[in-house]
Amino acid sequence: DAVSLSAELAAPYAAPRSRVNAATLTAQQLAEEELDGTGWSLDWQIVDWSIPAGAYSSQQMTPMQAVQRIVEAVGGYVQTHPTARILRALPRYPALPWNWPSISPDVQIAMAAVQSLGTDWARKPPYDAGYVSGQGHGGNALVIRDGAAGTVLAPMVVDSIISEPAANRARGEAILADTGVQSVEPIGVAMDSALGAIDPGALVRIVDGNNSWTGLCRANNIDIAASDDGLTIWQTLTIERHYT
Repeated sequence: DAVSLSAELAAPYAAPRSRVNAATLTAQQLAEEELDGTGWSLDWQIVDWSIPAGAYSSQQMTPMQAVQRIVEAVGGYVQTHPTARILRALPRYPALPWNWPSISPDVQIAMAAVQSLGTDWARKPPYDAGYVSGQGHGGNALVIRDGAAGTVLAPMVVDSIISEPAANRARGEAILADTGVQSVEPIGVAMDSALGAIDPGALVRIVDGNNSWTGLCRANNIDIAASDDGLTIWQTLTIERHYT
């Protein structure tokens, strides 16, 4: 079985260790420190913020676990570069779902090109606000969806490294984005020179006349099929769709 290059940063290939930040550093600097000596670098694409001395600790974590812990504090996730020893720190929602219809997508796919599709429904609570708090550092913030009443509260989140308003807001946005009626749409399309491989995290628009819609690619499974006509490369996208 194949594994990602970043398996080098996880057990059993990397030893766990414990750290505490002795000085005030940004979240990006802390994550880069966790990668010191590993040969890996960081592509930071999420909000950055200052974390006071002593607010951060990693207790018996591998480098991958430690970086994930920092990134997830503001609702992000870690993605491995497909060919290089680079970790990408990405926002789980690069744009908020209720804005997707008005945003230019990264990729457009005509429904006529779709070879297979399906729908798996997910109905999540309709939260429109939530409290996000630091612990010992930073403040308590009520994050409310724009234009909403702010009366359906998500469970409160408390994290020791949420120490600035930008971090409160980013975590709150990630929580409020993952709400309401959703579906997971597995969509199969050929990978040709025009379309290329679609990366997880891409905003994808399915063009189908008046029924066009936009979703977020969460995963891409690539297969190669052989036939008398040669090889065909198929990609099955996992698209997160919201009904707002």
